[in-house]
Amino acid sequence: MAWLNSHTLTAFRALVRKDLWLWATNRRSVILGVLAPVLIAAFFGYLFDSRRGDGPSRIPVALTDLDGSPLSRQVVAGLQADPALELQPMAEAEA
Repeated sequence: MAWLNSHTLTAFRALVRKDLWLWATNRRSVILGVLAPVLIAAFFGYLFDSRRGDGPSRIPVALTDLDGSPLSRQVVAGLQADPALELQPMAEAEA
């Protein structure tokens, strides 16, 4: 790391300081860089908040076991055990 000396670090710090100053003085950059991520995080926090009383929503999944083999029954049992899924068994014609 012979290229890393005090002059290089001084120049790097000056670049970082200049860029941070330019960013902080540009209102649009500050809004997009700080406020937008906070609003997005708050939105997703509201969507996935489990304290609202309605609990986590379950994803409806249509299920048709055409094989009927022991392996496919194991897969179906595993899917039924998943609390995030709401399995809806269907005939082949319905699916």
